[in-house]
Amino acid sequence: MEGLREMLLQEENRLERILQRTREQLKNVPGGTLRLSNSRKWVQYYHCIPGERKNGDYIPQTNKELIQKLAQKTYDEKILKLAEKRLLQIRRITKDYVINMSVRYR
Repeated sequence: MEGLREMLLQEENRLERILQRTREQLKNVPGGTLRLSNSRKWVQYYHCIPGERKNGDYIPQTNKELIQKLAQKTYDEKILKLAEKRLLQIRRITKDYVINMSVRYR
């Protein structure tokens, strides 16, 4: 059982590093989101900012840096949400594990 606890602690540390790295990356990103639209066989990119134009502002293909940053931002936000959820689950399990182990060995 001690091996399971060690694995959980390692996973907790890994998730904390992921969260720290992801939060750092999210500090330097543009606001808004990326919207994709297919027009025949071409993909068009739009920068959507809440409170501005409904469909967003067109991003030309030459502005690949903005497209990449907005796509990465969306991915990082999803990773952040999932990692926080998983970290909370692991902390609950390890907390229960410690409580159960102390009750078991009294």
